[in-house]
Amino acid sequence: MLAHLAECAEEAGLSARRLWLDPLPGRIPLADLGARYAGEFGRMAAAPFALEAAVGELDDPASQAKRLLTLPLSAEGNAALYGSAGSGMEQVVAAILCSLLEAHGPEDLNAYIVDLGSEALGAFRAAPQVGDVILTGDREKVDNLFRILQGELACRRRRLGAFGGDREALFEATGETMPSILVVVEGFERFCELFDPLVPALIELTRDGARCGIWFMVTATRANGVPYRILPNFKQKLALEMASPDEYLSVFGSLRGAVPPKGRGRGLVKDGDGFLVFQGASASEEEGADFDAVRELCEALSARYSGKAAEVPVLPETLDARTFVDRTVDMSSVPVGLAKEDLSVLSFDFEKEPCWIVSGNDRDACVPFLKQVVQELEDHGVPYVVLDATGEFGGHPLSEKLLEELFSEEGEVGRGKRIVVVPSLVALQETLAAGCFGLIKDYVERGLGPSSHRFLLCDDALDFSSFGIASWYKKLTGKGNGVWIGNGVSGQILLKMVRAGIKFDDNPEKGLGYFVWKNSATMMKHLGASEERR
Repeated sequence: MLAHLAECAEEAGLSARRLWLDPLPGRIPLADLGARYAGEFGRMAAAPFALEAAVGELDDPASQAKRLLTLPLSAEGNAALYGSAGSGMEQVVAAILCSLLEAHGPEDLNAYIVDLGSEALGAFRAAPQVGDVILTGDREKVDNLFRILQGELACRRRRLGAFGGDREALFEATGETMPSILVVVEGFERFCELFDPLVPALIELTRDGARCGIWFMVTATRANGVPYRILPNFKQKLALEMASPDEYLSVFGSLRGAVPPKGRGRGLVKDGDGFLVFQGASASEEEGADFDAVRELCEALSARYSGKAAEVPVLPETLDARTFVDRTVDMSSVPVGLAKEDLSVLSFDFEKEPCWIVSGNDRDACVPFLKQVVQELEDHGVPYVVLDATGEFGGHPLSEKLLEELFSEEGEVGRGKRIVVVPSLVALQETLAAGCFGLIKDYVERGLGPSSHRFLLCDDALDFSSFGIASWYKKLTGKGNGVWIGNGVSGQILLKMVRAGIKFDDNPEKGLGYFVWKNSATMMKHLGASEERR
C-alpha cells in the first residue's frame, strides 16, 4: 500500500515538505547569483555613491533560507578576507571585483590592486575602472600610490567639509563627481613586511578614508596577517578555509559552536550573535576559467566605457626634450625634470631668476642634461645663444663681434632678450680675450633687469669656485639656484640650500639629481638621464 501511494504521489508530482534545503553547491557562478538575486544586484548597481559587492551565498539553516552575502563597504567599512593557500581566495576576490565592475563605471569607481600573491589579479588591468595593478617588484608604484591616496584624502576632506562629508550632497549642489576609491591588497602580511614604512599612512587611510569614499579590502593567509594596530579599522571579516581551527578563533574571537568550513571558496562569516557558512561566487561557470572570464569582462567594459581610472605614475626610465613636447616652454618655464616625490614638473623660471647654475663634481655628467635643455629651447622657439668654448655644442662660433652684439652697451638698442647658455664658464674665460670676457662681466655689473639676457651656466663645482668673490660672479650666481647632477650634493656650497634636519642622498641612482630653488632642494629625475656618464 505504501509503495502504491509513493508511486501515485510521484506521478502527481507531490512530495512532503522538506525539512532542509539543499546544501550549498561547491561552485556558484556570479551570473547565476545575479539571476537568483536580481533585485539586490539591481539595487547595488543603482546606487552610484554606495559601494557594495556580491560575495556569494549564505546558508541559514535556522531560517531554512539561503541569502545573498555582500560586502557593504560604504555602509560598514573596510574588509579583511582570510584564507590559507588553496582556499579559493583569489576566486572569491575575483568575483567580488567583477560584481563591482559590472555595477559601477569608471566615473563612479576607481580601483587600485596591489597583488603580492600569485599576481593573477593582473587580469583586471584592462578594466576601465582599474587604475593600476601593482605587482611585487613595483616598489616605486606602491610608494606613489600611497602618496596619491594621502593627497586625495586631504583634498577630499577640504572639499567635502562644506557638505558634511557627503559626496552625494556635493554632486547635488555642484554637479561635481567624486568616485569611490577601492584599494585591494592581496597578501597583506607580505605588504606589511615589504612596505613597513607605509604602515602609518595605511593606518590613517583605513581609519579616515571611508568618510571620504576611500575603502580597503585586504587578504591574508593567517589570522595575524592583519596587524593588531590596523585591525580595528577593518570592521568586516570573512574567513575561508584556514590552516587550523585556532586561526578562526584568532579572527573572530569565538566560534560559538560553528564548524569550520571545508572546500574551495567555502567560508565562515559572523551573522548577528552566530556564524553562517557561505559559498563564495566564481567569475566563471567552469573550474579554472575564472581569469579568462575576468579578461573577457574587462574587454567588454572597455568597449562600454570611454573613460579610464588614472594610472599610478612612475618616473620614466629616461627623460629628454621630447618628454615635455606638449608643454608650454618659454622664458618663465623651461622644464628640466620630474620631482621624485610627487612627479611634478620642475622648471627653470628665467623671468624670476636671471641666472641658473648646472653643476656637479663631474662636468661631463652635466653635458647631456644641458644638451637636452638647449634642444627644448630650440624646439619651442625660445630665443637663446650658446657660448661654447668646449666645441661640444657647435652653434655660433665665438667672436668679438658676437660678444659685442650681445653684451656691449651699443649693442643693446633693438636687441631682444635671450638665454645665454655657457657650457663651461672656465673654458669661456680661458678662450676669450680679456676684453671680450670683460664685456660679459661689465654687462652683469650694470645690472640684470627685466629686459636683460638670462644666463644658464655650467661647470663642475671646483671650476666655479675659481671665480672666488669677484663682484660680477657674485651678482650672477649669488642666489645659488640651479641643478646638481651626480654625487656629493650635501658637501657642495655652490647651490644654496637648507641642510638642517634634511638627509640628502649623496650617491643617487643614475638619472637622479637635485633641483635647488629658493634654498629648497628637491630630488628629481633630470633631463638627459639616458645619456649621463658617471
